Amino acid sequence: MSLKIGGEDAEMGRGYRKVIESEIEHNQLQDCVTLLGAVSEEENILQYSDAHVYVMGSLDEAAGAVAAMEAMAMEVPVVMTDAGANSELIDNGIDGLLVEVKNADALANAIEHLLNNPEEAERLGCSGRSKVQEKFNHHLSARAIADFLTKTQKLKSVPNR
Repeated sequence: MSLKIGGEDAEMGRGYRKVIESEIEHNQLQDCVTLLGAVSEEENILQYSDAHVYVMGSLDEAAGAVAAMEAMAMEVPVVMTDAGANSELIDNGIDGLLVEVKNADALANAIEHLLNNPEEAERLGCSGRSKVQEKFNHHLSARAIADFLTKTQKLKSVPNR
């Protein structure tokens, strides 16, 4: 079993990454943990297609939903902390798993649960993909933008009273 961590810290590898590297070395995990750093879209797709579980263990993740939606679209079961707007994306137990922020045991247990229950992982992965297809696709986004522009244009054409 292996862990691959994608993304880079705000200091381009000179910040929190150093802490993670130190922990990997201290715990002698070099053979099973890989820090990918910033990766291309093509590499993301390859990593998602190889993944058994996608995990976002952030304390406060503003952009985490985008990466989670990518994983969900690839039918990868998602485990995330209930931070930010993650609960607006994930219906816990239906299309992913949400765990309490700052609860490492809960995060580890959720990951272990999916690894030990491949049928559950597959069900969540399929449900996640369906949700992304139904609620987060370009047709819906384009319709929302068109509706907004139409509404804005109508407001501009109303004379001031």
